[in-house]
Amino acid sequence: PYPLTSVPVILGIVGGLLITIGALGLLVLKRFANSELIEDFWFGVDRAMLYLLLSIVITGFIVLSMRGAPFYGLAFLIHISLVSTLFLSAPHSKLTHIVFRYLALVKYYYDKKHKT
Repeated sequence: PYPLTSVPVILGIVGGLLITIGALGLLVLKRFANSELIEDFWFGVDRAMLYLLLSIVITGFIVLSMRGAPFYGLAFLIHISLVSTLFLSAPHSKLTHIVFRYLALVKYYYDKKHKT
């Protein structure tokens, strides 16, 4: 693992805190949203994805705090499993723009390189 003062760890901590603020803020906003404008199915999917993001952040902080502990491997396995779940479910949710944006960039640079 990287030292606690390394760039990847610091960015992970800052990113985790920002994701927590954003996800909790969206959960609060959804609680007060006009339910007539949102289909029940998407309301549930949105909340599930936000809870998944929060679970990833929580397990990430647990993994960070358990370095060298006996159950570090189990905590890391749970964290990576949740991250994998996020990436596998992204194309089937509102997070699909992550996949399509990446593919659009790949196509753009491929076309740019082979245009000559």
